[in-house]
Amino acid sequence: VSEVHWKEVIVEIERSAIENGCVLEIINFNDYEDFNALTFELKTDTYLGGIIIHQNDLDLMQALKEANIKCVVIEPKFYMNTDFTCLMPNDYVGMSKAADYLYKLGHRKICFIGNIFHNDTFMQRFNGFYDYFRTKEDAEIITIINSNASYELQNTDFDAFEKVFRRKEFPTALVCANDALAMECIQRLKKLGKRVPDDISVIGYGNTKEIYEFSPVITSMKIDRSMFGQFIADYIIKNKYGTGIAFSFQISVDLIENETTKGISR
Repeated sequence: VSEVHWKEVIVEIERSAIENGCVLEIINFNDYEDFNALTFELKTDTYLGGIIIHQNDLDLMQALKEANIKCVVIEPKFYMNTDFTCLMPNDYVGMSKAADYLYKLGHRKICFIGNIFHNDTFMQRFNGFYDYFRTKEDAEIITIINSNASYELQNTDFDAFEKVFRRKEFPTALVCANDALAMECIQRLKKLGKRVPDDISVIGYGNTKEIYEFSPVITSMKIDRSMFGQFIADYIIKNKYGTGIAFSFQISVDLIENETTKGISR
């Protein structure tokens, strides 16, 4: 709940719930040893349904399924076969847009950073970036995707990062798996004597409110979080979708150009 992206998603869901005459309650399933007790509580208290965020405990999912509780899984940590409808941004297409934007600005040596083993959404962001550039014979890509640092920054390998950007011919653009990582990377680039965006253009992911309190303001991929609330209301509260049908609903991601990107000059 404290992570910036999830906090903003929850705010939009709560706003939509209130607008439709409902109340949103947040339950930490880690507080329950018996998931059957949790699902019994949900049914007896006449909850309309459940919203499962990111972390997907398979025992919890099975208990909810057996209790026949209508649920939506938001950005599942690992994509999986499920009886529940999943809701997520189209990370693959979103990062392809970021790659295309940098290429059209003239960048030909581009770095991607983010631990793709952290979850499938990060893997999709990497794949969108990689698949775009592997078709460009005049482009060189560098990927930093291993893990040895903090969870909050998706276990990013900053030792490798600093080696890459200490090179004489360092990348002219950097794509980060999320905004928190972009902010950390910009701070590290400053310590290496690199200027953003004059030396290196940087793109984040998520368009979180934090980047507008950061200098320079980061060019980032925007997820329309209001769509989360709208979909939840339509699916669980208004019952606009048929029951018993599990499907994946994807939200588009758009690039918001701010202060950390510019056309190539070297």
